[in-house]
Amino acid sequence: MVGGRTIPPLYKADIAKRIFDPKEHTDRVNYLFRHIAQDDSLDVLAGLSMVSDLPTWLENTNVYWEMRKKQFLLSSILAKEEMLTMPMLLFQCAPKPSYPNETMVIVLMAESTKGFQEFDKESERYIHRTAAKTSDTGLTVWMDPNIIYVQLDKCLEQFKAGRNGEAEDGKPDELQLWLSVIADANDRKVLDAAAQNACHTQIISEALSIAQA
Repeated sequence: MVGGRTIPPLYKADIAKRIFDPKEHTDRVNYLFRHIAQDDSLDVLAGLSMVSDLPTWLENTNVYWEMRKKQFLLSSILAKEEMLTMPMLLFQCAPKPSYPNETMVIVLMAESTKGFQEFDKESERYIHRTAAKTSDTGLTVWMDPNIIYVQLDKCLEQFKAGRNGEAEDGKPDELQLWLSVIADANDRKVLDAAAQNACHTQIISEALSIAQA
């Protein structure tokens, strides 16, 4: 990495906080949020000062998003994300709320946990949006926070195979390329595709510069 021959993992905190800084690179963060959440109304206002990976303040929603290498148990990652969003929810209940009224958590997993791997047999999709929870009586309750899990490794595997479980036509698209670049920017097929896009080329260049600094 220091010699510039290997691109550092974009999901590493020190790299991600620079190349996805919501203040400096609002367009990048907006693109990812809007397409991952499937909500074109999301609009970044600023970054937040919290003890978390990449907290961001949107116009009507506050988002905590993190890039995670690996969690061994599905129960662990689910519990951890719910715990980390508690400060956001508590701020909303304050007499003078310092956060907007909705909370969203986006977790980008470089390596899928066992629970997600087992579910791979049931579905080709790699983005899991958990906006609602269903009780044993069949009652559906909309949750706050809305937690979205993204399996970067599964996305990358499909991209390299020329398919896309998230697309209606099953073909690779721009969001899949973005996520694949984050998953492994050193993969030859990813690099070739990224070279055709000025934004991805800039991101890779910045990551290399950060590693060599």
